[in-house]
Amino acid sequence: MKILIIEDEPQSLEGMKRMVEQLDAELEHAFFCRHAGEAMEVIEEHLPELIVTDIILPDSTGLDLMESIQIDHYEPKVIIVSGFDNFDYAKRGLKLGAVDYFLKPFDTAAFSQKLLDCMAWVREEKRERQERHHAKEMAHLGTRSMRDVFLSGLCLKPAYLQEHIHHRLQTWGLEWLVDKPCRIFAITMKAPPNKLSEREEDTLSFAIGNIIEELLQRFQPSVTFQNAKRNWIIIASSNEMEELLMTLSEGITRYQKVKTGIGVSEPTSGILALHQAYSQSIDALRAALLSREQDICRFEQLKEQSHSSEEEIAACMLSSVAMRDVEGIRESADLYVHSLVMNGKATRPADYSQSCMDFVMGLQEKLQKNTKLALGVIPLELWEEMDDCESMDDLSAAIANYFQELALQLKGLNKNSLVEQALSIIHERYTEDLKLQQLADELNLHPVWLSQLFKKEVGTNFLDYVTELRMQKAKELLRHSNMKIYEIVEAVGYQDIHYFGKLFKKKTGESPKAFRYGK
Repeated sequence: MKILIIEDEPQSLEGMKRMVEQLDAELEHAFFCRHAGEAMEVIEEHLPELIVTDIILPDSTGLDLMESIQIDHYEPKVIIVSGFDNFDYAKRGLKLGAVDYFLKPFDTAAFSQKLLDCMAWVREEKRERQERHHAKEMAHLGTRSMRDVFLSGLCLKPAYLQEHIHHRLQTWGLEWLVDKPCRIFAITMKAPPNKLSEREEDTLSFAIGNIIEELLQRFQPSVTFQNAKRNWIIIASSNEMEELLMTLSEGITRYQKVKTGIGVSEPTSGILALHQAYSQSIDALRAALLSREQDICRFEQLKEQSHSSEEEIAACMLSSVAMRDVEGIRESADLYVHSLVMNGKATRPADYSQSCMDFVMGLQEKLQKNTKLALGVIPLELWEEMDDCESMDDLSAAIANYFQELALQLKGLNKNSLVEQALSIIHERYTEDLKLQQLADELNLHPVWLSQLFKKEVGTNFLDYVTELRMQKAKELLRHSNMKIYEIVEAVGYQDIHYFGKLFKKKTGESPKAFRYGK
């Protein structure tokens, strides 16, 4: 509570000062002035809730002072004191909003009580205003909360434009979501340099949300809400995407001094498409959070990368290690870490490092089994390095470096033992309907890896090698046996004599009969 006393007579002012100082322990500040100009400066700077003013002042009147106050929503309680029993003064004072009019000399006890009553009045009005504001704020928060739950529902699962959904969109002024092209932006802060408590993170996240709300005023139509993982989600028109991205990134950094990751969906239109766009924005956000170089990631960038399965990536890595292909090893490591981002299984840095270690352990076990080499245990240093990785690029580099070292350990082999095993099986069973997949299963390998290894070591692919082997055996039997041609066809693994004849002529330039009786 602030009170201002304006009295030009020093003795009266001193008496009022002593009286006011004894009034109320809750009194925050009391100001005492002898001139209207000085009083106006106090009013403009401190906005006292209670003003006691004499009418006659050296440079003006107390009534003129009250009339000159031009401050929006400022309505102080005013008590007028005067030595003149003039009804016009009293009438004008009451018209200006004065709550009482005291004639000098006045009863000190009565005047003190009036001040106390006014102060209680001011406190009660302030309490009522706060309650009204709180009720209004709670109503707004309740409405906002219902709106955010509704938007979360549209994003988490496909929704069709039914009548009740359209009605809610109208209620919250979101009709533009029905057909206006838009994108979804997912935003959260990147890991701060110093570990924050959960409460500090909540406070910072709330502040970021306020900044986003303020910045979005320039980009309409748009709407924002916070999802269950405390990411801020923005649905906005796609027309000004680049400007919006820069405004958000620079604005949050400027006001809160934290870096954020931003994931951006592809442009979309319609309620039904919001679910897919939301998933895209979350995938892109994961990539942005895991990248040291990149704070903003667009889903279009992720689509450009290969979406291989973990099994296919493992096969490519094993093949690259066996062939000592450094570029292939790096590419396989990149693909694996990228797949972690896209499948969403990992959500925390610890999850990513653990998944990468599981990947490395599984591949090393296969390498050890297939090559019959004692590769040893994975060093503790690799575990520590992965735990310390702060970005997707760091994890990829750690995986690639480790497998490049393993590739060097395989360098001393003159010929790949796996290919030798494959060749042995082929020569034993070439007369059967042997497929690459069967051969790979027997060797406990992925067919892609076996195919690449086979071609590198033998110089031709699996199918051509088997065909050539059968043709050589057929030529031997045609020249050095009395078997009928159809028997030879079956003996080398074919069931269709016409197909065999065409294939034999393509390989030798002669039909089987001509070859048998030729020179």
